[in-house]
Amino acid sequence: LYDNAPIGYHSLDTAGRFIQVNQTELNWLGYTRDELIGRPLSDISTQESIAIFRQTFPTLIETGLARDIEFEFIRKDGSILPGLVNATVVYDDDGTFLRTRSTIFDNTKRKAAEQALRESEEQNRLLFENTPDAVVLFDAQGSIIRANQAFEELAGLAAGQWKGNSMATLGLLPEQEVGALADAVVQAMADESRPASAEFSISHGDGTTRTDGARIFGITIQGRRHYLTSMRDITIEKQ
Repeated sequence: LYDNAPIGYHSLDTAGRFIQVNQTELNWLGYTRDELIGRPLSDISTQESIAIFRQTFPTLIETGLARDIEFEFIRKDGSILPGLVNATVVYDDDGTFLRTRSTIFDNTKRKAAEQALRESEEQNRLLFENTPDAVVLFDAQGSIIRANQAFEELAGLAAGQWKGNSMATLGLLPEQEVGALADAVVQAMADESRPASAEFSISHGDGTTRTDGARIFGITIQGRRHYLTSMRDITIEKQ
């Protein structure tokens, strides 16, 4: 059962050397048992993980518990195995440290998913920031919680000056235009499958009041309703 468990097991002595390891972990790492027994864990760890080990191992010996430590092992072929380590300590009747009992979960798929998510988030951020249209994310009360550079340029605002404000409190939307925008927002929030459209006059950063066309998408973020709006100056088209 120990050797064929679906997770890796190993035990270390007080110097951090392998004294026991199961076949599953050996298969993951590509070593034979003889190649690991008596060898320091640091020999098959990345520099970052050696630093983690030096920091956490004394605490493990003292407290008897370590949980969810991300650790990188170096396989025999030189590739990296990302693992998630949990460990307890075996003491004798006098409370003297005997060995660790560690479980290793292969974290490869999770790390790959995290990397894919980071790349996706970065792509989305670049698209949001660099699209030529002004893009704004509002909460259900109409406060701006995110806006791109094109919106700041359109409104003549410094970076982040919009945070927590609405279009009206920033002086961008005349009072008589608030109703038209609110109607479009209600429509977008009622049907998230289709965007709503609206046209309204907006005060641009150059001091002029111009006609902007907007597409408004109702979306749910962390269980709360929001609306995402893209705006474009359509004054020339209207003329």
